[in-house]
Amino acid sequence: MALLAVLGVVLLGAYTWAFHEFIVTGPVDAIAMDFYARYEPTRLYLTEGLNPYSDEATQIVHRGIYGDDHVKLEPQHAFFYPMYTMLIIAPYTLLPAFSWAQAAWQVTLQVLLIASLLLTLDFLNWRPRLQVIILLGLWTFVLFPVTHSLVLGQFSVVTFF
Repeated sequence: MALLAVLGVVLLGAYTWAFHEFIVTGPVDAIAMDFYARYEPTRLYLTEGLNPYSDEATQIVHRGIYGDDHVKLEPQHAFFYPMYTMLIIAPYTLLPAFSWAQAAWQVTLQVLLIASLLLTLDFLNWRPRLQVIILLGLWTFVLFPVTHSLVLGQFSVVTFF
């Protein structure tokens, strides 16, 4: 069991690295924009003591997403989650850069989706063949609400899990 656990950690680490190298394109891109709006206020709170609900934190998030080109826009990415949400986001702030946090978050969401599928099958007491489980897994990832949640890095996958 210990060997399987180590193998699982190595595979997840390799997948996170690959996701970072081949999918994540920059500091903040269209992928995981919703995650950034949770990540940055959490990071600011833990490192600088800045109130995540403050206008200043919202402006920093807005600038991180849109850059200085859109400073006249009304900020739309305020931190509006309860404070305990930070307990889930906090470990990702320990990573060296947002791009690594984004990759790790995306991999976490994908793992949670597969775990949710398996837990749902268990809850329904349905034991399909492996081919059906693989097909259901693929189907899960191509459904629009799921794909949209993954692309934006939304918290809804964690809530579903």
